[in-house]
Amino acid sequence: MNNQSLCNILYIFLDWHPARIRTFADLIWGVVKAKTVKIKELAMHVGSQGNLHAKIIRVERLLLKQDINLVCFGKIILKLLKSEGKLKLAIDRTNWQFGEKNLNFFVAAVIYGNISIPIAWLLLDKKGNSSTDERKKLIEKILKILPKERIEIILADREFIGEEWLKYLSSEGLPFAIRVKKNERIKHKNGGRMQLGKFFGDMQVDASKTIEAKFYESEILVKITCLQLEREQLFIASNVVIGGSALILYKQRWSIERTFKSLKTAGFNLEDTHITNLKKLEKLFAVVSLALAICVIAGEIKNNIKAIKTKNHGYKAVSLFTYGFDWLKDYFSNMKNMALNMMFELIRERISSVTQISVG
Repeated sequence: MNNQSLCNILYIFLDWHPARIRTFADLIWGVVKAKTVKIKELAMHVGSQGNLHAKIIRVERLLLKQDINLVCFGKIILKLLKSEGKLKLAIDRTNWQFGEKNLNFFVAAVIYGNISIPIAWLLLDKKGNSSTDERKKLIEKILKILPKERIEIILADREFIGEEWLKYLSSEGLPFAIRVKKNERIKHKNGGRMQLGKFFGDMQVDASKTIEAKFYESEILVKITCLQLEREQLFIASNVVIGGSALILYKQRWSIERTFKSLKTAGFNLEDTHITNLKKLEKLFAVVSLALAICVIAGEIKNNIKAIKTKNHGYKAVSLFTYGFDWLKDYFSNMKNMALNMMFELIRERISSVTQISVG
């Protein structure tokens, strides 16, 4: 398979040895072909000279020794997606345990249709939630990839709450819509504080209501939208949106859950890795993120040729990722098929269209 289009992009943006760039490009296509991140399986798709053992060593050296500018990869992904104007971002974690080691990925992803594509990430050397300092560090990475003026909203689940964190987002002028817990307290008009669950306790199912209230001792002013579900209440705290708009935006946060599924059980089987070194894992995540972006682009191209079927319940039969992933797997298993070759040329053209970016 002609790997030159992807290599050409990496040659522009990375000051690596050409052989390592070719190996990195081979790894990106390798996770699509192998459907796993196991080093032995990926090494089989590395096009360099030598036996399998030599290829495994080549991959191991790249992951261990090659310095990597993660900001650069975030910008490459945005260029590939041709994302312009304001962007919605979702932040979340995915983690699992390998032996006694906790593998904890803290990810910021740009929402793209019904999926999100990672553009910035941190590896947390611990189990459980991120700290405020770690969240700030992720935001700093995001702002090196795109200016805050291009951020329409930052979406997050109930894990990403706290006085210092919301105060930081507000002071930085970053728009957010974050789900909060029912036991969070807001300042009541009588001067005391009241739990959200009690304040909105008299609502009917499917009803929604928005108030402006002050959170925490520092009295952060936020807009609270409550949606009464059948068995629970959904509370969205935001500094920019209210009512139905807040609920519609927050619903898109689910796209990052689809991303994690695509990176893991429904796609590249990221949990197959036996790597525990955080620096290696950072680079491996760059590989799978670029592979994910390319699969989504392939799905978008194929969808323009033959639209994804819509089921009776109104949802698409598959995601853009799955549509593109299945198409690429079909291509790699039957490269003599003329129709598949013609369609793959469209992907190569899209990749080749990426131009120079600033990584400063």
